[in-house]
Amino acid sequence: MVKISKIKVTIIIDKKGNKKVYKVKGQLIFALATNFLEKFDFDDKLDCIEIYLSKAHVWGESGIGAIDKVCLNIKKWCKNKYSFN
Repeated sequence: MVKISKIKVTIIIDKKGNKKVYKVKGQLIFALATNFLEKFDFDDKLDCIEIYLSKAHVWGESGIGAIDKVCLNIKKWCKNKYSFN
């Protein structure tokens, strides 16, 4: 039996600062790329978005592609400022 790692995305919302923080943890691999993308709400119109990837491990082109899709969507979606750490 093959065990597939999980990707966990914790979301912290700061309504006062109109900011959302995503903390990503786990293995971002081909099998989890779609699951990763589903964690983000691209309809939010926020002033600030922060994504922390320091506890994530990105494997292969599909993991990088998933992060790239998030980046492109955030550029359209975030009003002012976004950062990746």
